[in-house]
Amino acid sequence: MARKAFAFLVLLLISPAIILAATITVGDSNGWRFGVNYTAWARNQAFSPGDTLVFNYGASHSVAEVSQSDYDTCNSGNPVNSYPSSSPTSIPLSTGTRYFICPTPGHCSQGIRLAVTVSGGSSGSAPSESPSNTPSPTSPPPAGNAATTLGGWSRLAIATSLALAAILAVMN
Repeated sequence: MARKAFAFLVLLLISPAIILAATITVGDSNGWRFGVNYTAWARNQAFSPGDTLVFNYGASHSVAEVSQSDYDTCNSGNPVNSYPSSSPTSIPLSTGTRYFICPTPGHCSQGIRLAVTVSGGSSGSAPSESPSNTPSPTSPPPAGNAATTLGGWSRLAIATSLALAAILAVMN
């Protein structure tokens, strides 16, 4: 009985971290390219520690993580992290604000840049940009992908189901 109780306790402790982490595709189906307003896109997302950002892009793009000042000036010369130039690029998130740009000359200044604020389950946010730095999207900003639109509730349902299954297993 003690072994089952211990297994149940371990399951309850690790399942939220596993279940609550989401994979969020940057720009949804648009990916990492020209014509997407990433500031508006980020406002419609919820970024939490443990989530993973996935950048999908063509051969002329890549991803660099930069400081806030380099983000503000579109300077890719001193990246915090550089990622392989092959798509897709997956980046795990931790608490804090993270800044990403396309380091290809001219791409960041044309709008291929993203700032995300990661906090314990609250809505993602991005620094405001002046209209001259924000390209007009070619279509309305995406409403969010399935992982983020329903993510909180569906993950809660999965976590609850696992907890109930574990309780039933301990009782048998």
